Amino acid sequence: MTNLINEKIKILGGMEKLRGEGKILSNDVIKEFESATSLTLPEDYKYFLKIYGDAYFNEYVVYSPKSETAIYVHDEVDELPNYWFKGSSVGSFHGLHVDDEDEELELMTWFKCYKERMPERFLAIADDGMGNQVCMSLAEVDYGKVYWWDHENEWDAEGYEEDTGKAMPDEAKYQNVYLLAESFTEFIQGLTIYEDDED
Repeated sequence: MTNLINEKIKILGGMEKLRGEGKILSNDVIKEFESATSLTLPEDYKYFLKIYGDAYFNEYVVYSPKSETAIYVHDEVDELPNYWFKGSSVGSFHGLHVDDEDEELELMTWFKCYKERMPERFLAIADDGMGNQVCMSLAEVDYGKVYWWDHENEWDAEGYEEDTGKAMPDEAKYQNVYLLAESFTEFIQGLTIYEDDED
């Protein structure tokens, strides 16, 4: 598992700490984060945090979804738009550096920011530089799966009810979520260096 991550990152040209030396994570801090959020992080992702922390790739690294269709697709009768996703890039991974002002862990800041905007027990682990997030589900039903979350197509329960005349089902929270990988290791393995077709 760990060798697969390290070897792939080398193939992709390596990574740099986002903030100079950056900050990596000790087992104790990981446990504190898990306790405070009631989340349990997968072992491969914890390894990444401890070795790389908040970091970005030296090369322009991209990924594609397993399906261009969102996890939840609106029924035609509801007359709500469905969107597609073909791929994006990795901006930077959210590490666990300490904010200079309030000393809150970065992942905690992201967790609080998106807690009411993403499906339950989702954790934003990276961005694509355009406001969208690479997320990991820590719910039992899809534990460890990695998704892309579209910030321009967020769900709105009140708007859904106004448009359809019925309450928004929980599964509709996946209307802007696309599956990238079954695990964090698989996500890293699926990354590629962008190649311009014009070259």
